[in-house]
Amino acid sequence: MTALLEVRGARIETLGGRTLIDGLRLSLSCEHVALVGRNGVGKSTLLSVLAGLTPHDHVHHTCITHLVPQTLDADGAAMSPGELRRTRLEEARLSGADILLLDEPTSDLDDAAVAWLGGWLRHFRGGVVVVSHDRRLLGGMQHFFWLRESGCRYFAGSLAELDAEQAHEATESELRYLRSMNALAEKEERTLHLQRRKARKKQYGRSRELARCTSRARLNLKRSEAQVSHGKAAQTREARVALVREFTRTTREALAVRLPLVLTMPPALLDAERVAIVGPNGAGKTTWLRGLLRTLDPSRVGELSQNGENWMKDESLVSELSARAPDTSPERLAQLLVAHRFPLGLAERPLRSLSPGERVRAALICLFVQSPAVDTLVLDEPTFSLDQLGRTALIEALAAWPRNLYVATHDHDVLRAGFARTVTLTKSDRGSSLRC
Repeated sequence: MTALLEVRGARIETLGGRTLIDGLRLSLSCEHVALVGRNGVGKSTLLSVLAGLTPHDHVHHTCITHLVPQTLDADGAAMSPGELRRTRLEEARLSGADILLLDEPTSDLDDAAVAWLGGWLRHFRGGVVVVSHDRRLLGGMQHFFWLRESGCRYFAGSLAELDAEQAHEATESELRYLRSMNALAEKEERTLHLQRRKARKKQYGRSRELARCTSRARLNLKRSEAQVSHGKAAQTREARVALVREFTRTTREALAVRLPLVLTMPPALLDAERVAIVGPNGAGKTTWLRGLLRTLDPSRVGELSQNGENWMKDESLVSELSARAPDTSPERLAQLLVAHRFPLGLAERPLRSLSPGERVRAALICLFVQSPAVDTLVLDEPTFSLDQLGRTALIEALAAWPRNLYVATHDHDVLRAGFARTVTLTKSDRGSSLRC
């Protein structure tokens, strides 16, 4: 079958110059492919390149593409995020494009809209590339582009088979990490051994020289030559150890850390409320949360809007944590990031430069560790675009939160985090109604 879109040895970078993909080769015709990978590996950037929004000499189109991006512009339309996304997906369906490029198409959609999307995608005759973490959508796929720090590879099989392959690779990554740590420890032990041996030789040499009655000038000359030689050796040794440390750090960033979530939670509030707000698109969940926020003390509330838009900051996660928890040591901050499974290499980048999923995770870490602790968390679709690792960590953290919690969500797994009350909003011809 003739390829509609080809990529021949492309190198794709972020605006800051960080390499995401190098030497990418792919060919696409009318296949339906899911582009998967953890938050921040470059899925949205790659989709933009394939759509032609980011010109690239190594990408060749012989077809019409239509991109539905992850972040949508309402253009002044008075629609909920879910209604807006469904409208954009309907426009894509009717666009006549040969290849549809859909970035997190199920975000903000209720169950009925997800079923509608999956239904017409199954009957779409053109090519489809879907970036998604939604297992409801990925469950029907048989072709995957698996994007990782080490590159992009094609995987043919079911979602369960892909899960097994990812688990196997994570285990191998952990083994490589442990081997590199052991090698580093052995190298440092060898370095200390050499230093001790040189110290003994130096002391022995001084004793012999004194016995020979060597002149002080001659002793000083020998000592100077030895210091220069030892200094060069130390610089070489330190450079090698630094390289090993850098390799270990890079490996650590790619490592899927599976640790129990260890968090220092604030004291529990008496009669704390845990409320889930659910309902179809357009029922008014976001409006309900905004009304709640107007009744609360802003200084005692931690808020996360959809897509983490209220966290589009120039500050990094590390600087935000240092400001919100000033008594926390750097070592403790690193432990918090590992406990939340947040990639250490992303913690020093500006929050606005992170992907939506990464930014949501970073914002939640800040809210959990803020001192003094907030009394209430108000979260609007907190699992928006999170990968499976991030979703698992978030749900564990929400289940452990001991204070007031209000969450608007379509995610059934989030609802299992333990809510005492559910507010269900329903649409009617006269507007929205409420049922508790």
